[in-house]
Amino acid sequence: MRKLNGWIAVLTLALLGFGSAHAGEEERLLVFVGEKMSVAEFKPELPPNTVMMDAVFKAKFRVRQVVYGRYDDEVIEFDAYDHFGVPGFAEYPHSLLFVLRQDDGFVQLKYQYVPVFRTRSGEWNGCGPVRNRDDQGRRYLAKAQPVAFAEEAYLRLSPERPRELDAKSYPRRDFRIEGDRAYCLTGSSLRELFELKKQAALKDEGWFGGNGAVPGSR
Repeated sequence: MRKLNGWIAVLTLALLGFGSAHAGEEERLLVFVGEKMSVAEFKPELPPNTVMMDAVFKAKFRVRQVVYGRYDDEVIEFDAYDHFGVPGFAEYPHSLLFVLRQDDGFVQLKYQYVPVFRTRSGEWNGCGPVRNRDDQGRRYLAKAQPVAFAEEAYLRLSPERPRELDAKSYPRRDFRIEGDRAYCLTGSSLRELFELKKQAALKDEGWFGGNGAVPGSR
């Protein structure tokens, strides 16, 4: 998605989330565990007198496991738009990623990703809930359980955030805070994490029977 056509396209992509599908077109959605190969910012070609309100990145990932949709190649490239700078998934070796199939490639469903890590049993798990609201929302769909991770499983902490607030946001039953990382003690499976997204963020956007405006439109 290197060339955008005019103000409407720019504003739609930058502000509303890059979707043009109608409800029931979930086949455009691809959800997969990706292994980061590269994430690099680029400047898309824009028409004269237009403004891009997001930073734009070209991401390249090795596809480790498809969770939803179909993808037959080993490597995938997609564009990612982020109003705040470098996308969060660039911080982690592996992530559960949500991308939309476009005519000219793939684009990330804006801000939708979950860092994931290998367990000793060989599965992929995401970390436990952050903050009470996340805990309540996950209670019946992706309740975190103690997990024996086979690698360092962690969430990065913002250097600008007071550590006393981190202690409240990352409860001791789910995390161990050391330096700029909250190491994960509990986790949820890919199936649970995807179901959580289906019933929350994706449904809010109009996917999977939701009453949102247009899928991917926020």
